[in-house]
Amino acid sequence: MPLAMDSLPTLHQLYATLLLIAAYIVASALTLIVVQLDRISKLPPDLPWVDLRGKRWFPKLRANFHQIVTGRQPISEGWEKYGKHGKPFVLPGLHWPEVILPPSHHGWIAGQPEYILSDDVVQDELLGLPYFAHGPSAAAVHDFTVIRRDLTRQMGKLVPEILDEVDVGLAEYFGTDEADWREVRAIEAISKISQRAMERVFVGLPLCRHPSYLAAVRRWMMGFAICGVLYRAFLPGMLQPVLAHMLTIPLALIKWLALRKSLPLIRQRMDDFSHQQKGKGTENDVRLPNDMLQWLIEQNTHNPPSEKLTAWDIGGRLCLFELFAVHTTSTTLGTALLDILLNPSRTAILADLRKEAEEILPQLPTDPKKAREMHKMDSLFRETLRIHPIQQPVVTAGEPRGGARDTAAGHTP
Repeated sequence: MPLAMDSLPTLHQLYATLLLIAAYIVASALTLIVVQLDRISKLPPDLPWVDLRGKRWFPKLRANFHQIVTGRQPISEGWEKYGKHGKPFVLPGLHWPEVILPPSHHGWIAGQPEYILSDDVVQDELLGLPYFAHGPSAAAVHDFTVIRRDLTRQMGKLVPEILDEVDVGLAEYFGTDEADWREVRAIEAISKISQRAMERVFVGLPLCRHPSYLAAVRRWMMGFAICGVLYRAFLPGMLQPVLAHMLTIPLALIKWLALRKSLPLIRQRMDDFSHQQKGKGTENDVRLPNDMLQWLIEQNTHNPPSEKLTAWDIGGRLCLFELFAVHTTSTTLGTALLDILLNPSRTAILADLRKEAEEILPQLPTDPKKAREMHKMDSLFRETLRIHPIQQPVVTAGEPRGGARDTAAGHTP
């Protein structure tokens, strides 16, 4: 009897824990449903939806949740029923249902000014950039000038460094001893090698090979992704200004852990560039690196006082750029590898790719334009991105009050 009595508190604690878990699951599910219903209500009611399964019991809501497992089938259905006939349709989505316009409306989309259709709005809605990204202003968050201008200009000069980092990473993760077999997690290795190659472009040696820095940045990327999912799926628009700031608290801590590895380098670079600007032409000038960090510092000198970036802002911007670059690169490479290995002709495909790489890669350090001759590799990645696009087919959203209106397509919220 005493033993049975002693077990009662334990059972009560177990039941209380299970009750809390059940309440959390129910509250999360209800919140997700409310958010989805709110987003559905903002779409034009006269536009047809694809992947609807009957007309009872919230068909549009069920279609949104069904996108978790449907793959490309709804896109194909929408094209066959509406797109190729010049009609718009709604593609269900767990984040936002999307209005898909047919090719005949591409001219109308391209002709809309930035204040009507803006990619910035979509980035804010999907990623929560006003809350999770760096400062000092909203304009600074969406400033990718350094990528469009400097990275495009300098890419040819950076090819030897990228190849060197990839070679070092492959040797470290896959090994060089052909007689010594090792078990390798290919996708994980691809992600880490991609990160090192991108970090070589962003911060250069030796920080790009610092294990604790790389791990800290990966933790921040994971934290950003988790906060982004919670922001998109569970925060109604009216509550975002309050609750989104709560999500930033753990993310800010993870970001601080990542930036404390890079802030000394950023401050040193800023001091070196300031010295170079003041003592240009003297023997004491330092040779400035050629990487993303240096381009951001140089761009910062031309910003107005209200837009000047601190070392913390520059580090935050680097983190955001790293997130985009590493995610897209590693995802594309990993997906391409899986596509090859699942193809019945994988042996022949790998042989052709290896032959092309052996012929052209040794020439890239002296002639980066030779990369244009890697036609098989180019076709591989183009086909991978066609079948498995990283971005959704439509990436613009109406920003003005009341939405945008096309005489043929109707109203787009």
